[in-house]
Amino acid sequence: MLLDARLTDEVGPNLACDAVIVGAGPVGLYLAALLIERNVSRDIIVVEAGSHVADTSRNAASSSSIGKFHGGVLDGRAAGLGGTSALWGGQLAEFDATDLERQGTEWPMTHAELRKLYGTVYERLGLGPPQSDNNYRQRLGRESESSDSAERFFTYWLSRPNFAAQYGRMIRGSEQVRVIVNLTARDMKFDGPAGQVLECSAAERCITIKASKFVFASGTVATSRFFLSTQRSGRVPWVDNVNVGHYFQDHLAGKIAQVDLISEQRFRDFFENGWVDGLKLQPKLAMSERSRRALPSAACGQFMYVSSVRDNLGQLKNTLRSVRANLSFSSAASRARDLVAVGRSMVPLVTRFVRKRRMFALFDEGLFLEVQAEQIPIHRSRVALHGEERGADGLYPVAVDWHCDGGELEAIRTLATECEAYLESRGIAHLTLDPVLMARDPRFIDGLLDTFHQCGGMRMARSPASGVVDFDARVWGTDNVFVAGASIFPSSSHANCTLTALALATRLAARLGSP
Repeated sequence: MLLDARLTDEVGPNLACDAVIVGAGPVGLYLAALLIERNVSRDIIVVEAGSHVADTSRNAASSSSIGKFHGGVLDGRAAGLGGTSALWGGQLAEFDATDLERQGTEWPMTHAELRKLYGTVYERLGLGPPQSDNNYRQRLGRESESSDSAERFFTYWLSRPNFAAQYGRMIRGSEQVRVIVNLTARDMKFDGPAGQVLECSAAERCITIKASKFVFASGTVATSRFFLSTQRSGRVPWVDNVNVGHYFQDHLAGKIAQVDLISEQRFRDFFENGWVDGLKLQPKLAMSERSRRALPSAACGQFMYVSSVRDNLGQLKNTLRSVRANLSFSSAASRARDLVAVGRSMVPLVTRFVRKRRMFALFDEGLFLEVQAEQIPIHRSRVALHGEERGADGLYPVAVDWHCDGGELEAIRTLATECEAYLESRGIAHLTLDPVLMARDPRFIDGLLDTFHQCGGMRMARSPASGVVDFDARVWGTDNVFVAGASIFPSSSHANCTLTALALATRLAARLGSP
């Protein structure tokens, strides 16, 4: 059921439950539903600092960027029902086997085990098991030949990306799950290593929740903020852990080449988004497996379409998404202007979709290849406390002090040259590669932006000397405090984070159900 902490007749000052989950974003809601359905917990409270509709309005008061500029700390996070899933398009991407095997990063599972967890996530999100990349290569472009250079892979897109809509029935109708909005977790009380009570604030009210299990799933920055703030108080088991907030990562993005087509039709057949058996796919390019194993980080490439009506088309897409999620996005007047602007492109858009189930790409003003690169985890890249005064919610403000190793440059350069060979060998396109990149100039990394894919800060590791949570996602030094989400990733792959975060939440549900 959905409750509002500001209403005293809905939420009293002292609550109790079996398990409390902090964060009603995609991971928190997914985990709550899984725990109930598997009968791991019969009584769950989900604590959400935001309100009934997720937004970014709280970010500026509680966080900032002080290292390499990080835009996602302000614009890439949302508090409220559904969390950051209210901002994204619903893209799911898998990690490769090499992502779990790199020296210096520790993952507690094999790739076969992770793939099995992915299967559970797909099933729970209503996607069914995706087919192999080889099958999709044949279906989208009739590609059968192998390559020693780059290779095409595919990401999957949810038709309902906002988890507040995905789990709307549970949020509003479940008697076993109480989702409480406008409630911020601010401290914990312990009896030795066992967490006893979560202390929360709602406006000027103090609300306590007694539970036997505590799971923090409020996103990378927000989770680090809670653990750093409580660490400063000196009364929690992680008080001496020097890794809290550290190893912060995001994917690096930017243009790496201009694209000049050899065959526009062949390009469209290979790289336009499409639907296969009802599943929306986006084709991308990854480095060869040989290169991925030889380098300390990975990278993938996707195409950037520049069109005179790009903004108008984007507004219309966002309007459709908001309608499906029951949110208000744009006015009728703005929608009308967008429809007029896109009008001349509607015929090829509709024709391509009806005939081939492909999304006609518009690039009348340019076509580029851009990178999404894995950041090498380093200790000095971190979320840190930034101020001596607590905020109105009872926590200290934080800053993302983002830094890059620089070794990512070689992976990006390798991706660029392998993509060039791939596209030319198939008669698709010529690339004009960025000269700064090709010269291995470190300034190229300085010009790359974040992608709103925050990871790390609560790193999973074999010991508290190198991380914050153990291989069961339990906070070192505690018996019953866990972390779920991308904040525990030891490394970030080149893949979007949400699918793997949900896979680890699936694994955590099994651990919570064990005696």
